[in-house]
Amino acid sequence: MDSNAKYSRAVLYLLYATVFVMAVARIGDYDIWYHVKAGQYIIQTRAINHLEPFSYAVTDRPWSVQSWLAGVIFYIAYSIADIPGLILFNALVVAGVFYVISRTMRAGGETEAGRLIGVAILIVAAFAMRFRFQVRPHIFEFLFLAGTFFLLELYRTSGKKHYLYAIPVIQALWVNTHASHILGLILPVIYIAGEYGQRFISREGADTARVRDYSRLLGVNILATLINPLFFQALATPLVITGQAAYMRNIGEWQPMQLNHLWGYSLRYTWGFVAMLVAGAASFIYRGRKTRASDALIFIFFLAMAIKGIRLMAEFALAAAPIICRNLGGAGDEWLKARARPAAAALAAMMIAVIIPVTAFSPTYSFGLGVKKNIFPEAAVEFIEANGIKGRVFNSFAFGDYLVGRRFPEEKVFIHGRNEVFPEAFYQDYLDAHKDGAKWREITGRYGVNYALLEYYATDLEGKEAIYHLAGNLNWVPVYWDRVAIVYVKDSPENRDIVARLGFHYIRPSYLDFSYLSKYPRSPALAPALEELGRLIRISPENEEAYLARAYLRFMTGEAGYDQAIYDLKKAVEINPRQAMSRSGLGMLYQRKGMRKEAVAEYNEALRLDPSDPAAKEGLKGLGGG
Repeated sequence: MDSNAKYSRAVLYLLYATVFVMAVARIGDYDIWYHVKAGQYIIQTRAINHLEPFSYAVTDRPWSVQSWLAGVIFYIAYSIADIPGLILFNALVVAGVFYVISRTMRAGGETEAGRLIGVAILIVAAFAMRFRFQVRPHIFEFLFLAGTFFLLELYRTSGKKHYLYAIPVIQALWVNTHASHILGLILPVIYIAGEYGQRFISREGADTARVRDYSRLLGVNILATLINPLFFQALATPLVITGQAAYMRNIGEWQPMQLNHLWGYSLRYTWGFVAMLVAGAASFIYRGRKTRASDALIFIFFLAMAIKGIRLMAEFALAAAPIICRNLGGAGDEWLKARARPAAAALAAMMIAVIIPVTAFSPTYSFGLGVKKNIFPEAAVEFIEANGIKGRVFNSFAFGDYLVGRRFPEEKVFIHGRNEVFPEAFYQDYLDAHKDGAKWREITGRYGVNYALLEYYATDLEGKEAIYHLAGNLNWVPVYWDRVAIVYVKDSPENRDIVARLGFHYIRPSYLDFSYLSKYPRSPALAPALEELGRLIRISPENEEAYLARAYLRFMTGEAGYDQAIYDLKKAVEINPRQAMSRSGLGMLYQRKGMRKEAVAEYNEALRLDPSDPAAKEGLKGLGGG
């Protein structure tokens, strides 16, 4: 092995290690809880039910078994090493995906110097795909998609048909792990179109032998797709999932790409995609008439998918990386050949000195082997279990998968994340119940709902899951809330003891709007409201809103309550240092107490966190601009 090969291979192995580290992130996605439970259910019952087992609301609907094999694999990893086992297994698969992509890059006889270019492209691709490195069945999609591209490229460069024989095996596995298996049918069509489209680029005619082989592959892949519990229905499942307009409008990852995703704050997450897009376009210009039509069609197809749904930016990066490398061909080979060692050292230094630390200490991706804080309603579910709250739950859509994993078979959910199980009309009713009190009464009455577990402001950032009409509904009493979740109990005869023992009647979840408390300081309700806030803090000590509400009440009582209000606000800052309201509240209190320096510092910190904070702006204005 010459020295150039040694350097390029060393940096390639470092890339695999870097991608592995990037994928070792705390779990912050709800879906995995459902898939682990589904895998456990299949293994324990030794059967795949025909009817939905996890929701009490749609027991006559077919069960979602599209990803049954992924669930089984995840459950095995979980049963061996719990949450760390899932995360490490996922990281190994992600690293394997990049290994396969790198092999695809070299399938056409890549030079050792060219391998360094490939590593640089893969680094960018890793950041473009990073937001999809979660422990979910789509990691198998990445593996199967990369494997299919690899085998198609080996066939195209060697002409040996046996490379195509493994693709239907991949397809049979793909259809049982993820609904994206339709891509395994689309790719042969793209390659056929590429053969005929080549004449428009380089005036070469179609290779009829290749067209026949791709056509046969398509036919065999269709047959392989039928090897699943749904049989023919599996062919339509991807269209069923993406064809439900109400779901697509409301599920964030399925939103179409907007221009604001590509600059400003969002650019920190999408810069890899933007770089791949620019590099891809430049590589086609460089390649000119030597461009392969199939490469151009693949690039355009996956770009169109990414524009249609931002979650598909990762698939675009995966598909584009080998194409960019292939288009660049021998660009810079001579220059790199003479400088392989410093180029490899620069890439290695980038990964060690920049990429790995950024990965390990990223607050968004949260390196580690556990679960992310303030994502899952763990404390709320513990409260429900500890206090014997039973019956049918109306749960937020996002919480459904977590509840399946945590509570089934003791309790079924109202709705969970497998949207192919629930008719679109059902989901629309669910959405309407959030805004319409009459629809809420109809649904909760129809299904005999006993309590509600709802998302709150730490995860429901846009307020889509807020049910504001419950604030004035005397039939539903809040018994618990924290930053993540709210628990309401129906005030019915079977719940009278729970309502009397746990219910809150003077305070309520308010999405940090405490104006409803303004009437209490000058009324007999002040003492019971403060007592309820103290009780809420005891049962939910990480409840930022409870401290903020108590600080608000104490501030409203006058100067005698200022010191206690400052204590509450400092506790709120400990819980959530990124909440501007706590900082501006402290600024107001310090200003009232004549502590100008401290007030200015808190106002400035509030504006750093939220440049639009009105209280901080007004406070600084009152202090002469600080």
